[in-house]
Amino acid sequence: MWLDIYKSSQWASFDDYAAWKSSCWLVSPLTSCTCPIGLKEYRCKHSVGLAILFSKYQITDKARYTPLGKRKTPGRPKKKNILDHIPQLNEFTFNIRSIIYDIDNKYLLTNEQIQNTFTNFIDNKIISCVDYFSKKQTGQCLIYSYPYRMKYYHNITNNFSSGLFKCVQEVSLFDEYPFEHEFFLRISQSFPFIKKLTVSNFKPQIYKQHEKSNDDNNKHCSIIEYHHLTELDLLNVHLDYVEQFLDETKSSFTNLIYLLVKSSLLRKATHNFTRNEMKANCAKLNGLYIFGRLKNPENDKKYFPNVNKIKFSWSGRIIISIECAVEDELVELDNQYSKVMSSTY
Repeated sequence: MWLDIYKSSQWASFDDYAAWKSSCWLVSPLTSCTCPIGLKEYRCKHSVGLAILFSKYQITDKARYTPLGKRKTPGRPKKKNILDHIPQLNEFTFNIRSIIYDIDNKYLLTNEQIQNTFTNFIDNKIISCVDYFSKKQTGQCLIYSYPYRMKYYHNITNNFSSGLFKCVQEVSLFDEYPFEHEFFLRISQSFPFIKKLTVSNFKPQIYKQHEKSNDDNNKHCSIIEYHHLTELDLLNVHLDYVEQFLDETKSSFTNLIYLLVKSSLLRKATHNFTRNEMKANCAKLNGLYIFGRLKNPENDKKYFPNVNKIKFSWSGRIIISIECAVEDELVELDNQYSKVMSSTY
């Protein structure tokens, strides 16, 4: 009856045509359908259903028992354990760091809230750390699986939760609050194989190493040993941190160090290259990247007897790069620096 009317294309009125058209659909599997959705989107549940029925479209058993056209539940999708879908996975290692700009501290998640999102990771120890930098109005969240397998660990703050990171060789430190001596001690203990260390902190230390501790023996704090460190970046720091690393009563280096530092801080920390407690660690330097210039090259050589390469920088540009083998070359180096600066400006 329906096909006969379709072939004759004769209707008594438009209402009869509308009633006939909605009484049945012309469906071609995965191709077309005369239903409203099929006419608009070319594919609908009718064409997909017929394709499944005639085995023209393969689906999973779980999808086979899901009603066609079923709408999603409003709101966020329910959390599912991804690990259930990877039964052969033996180890899941990850390191996630997110930064949120222009945010108020009250909108940041707490460590407890973050830990609650990993309740399904039964066999993994998850470490999280949330920091807020009020000066920049920036939030930082770091989440990683422990033991830590990466070779780097960046933007460590005073909230660092310690631990042992044997794989890490490159570390950077940043905070809007000062780093004290005990913090650097924790860093050296947590990263025993660190080779490159970058410090960014313009806040002066509250407690100084030369102040005696309050224990019964009235001894100084322990000297921090860096057994594998070969590069130290102190370009963006307060004067206290240059003293922290160059003072032999605070830090000790096993290897020769390539130091990046501002010339003004280097002069102040060494009292114009006259402080005896700085000589031992300065003798451990084999290279210098200096932002600025050295005013007394003759005295400088005494402080850096093992330095064989110096780079000078001004406003982020390398002005001079030279290898120094003898004492007179430092004097010549300073003369070259003055000539370049006078011709540049």
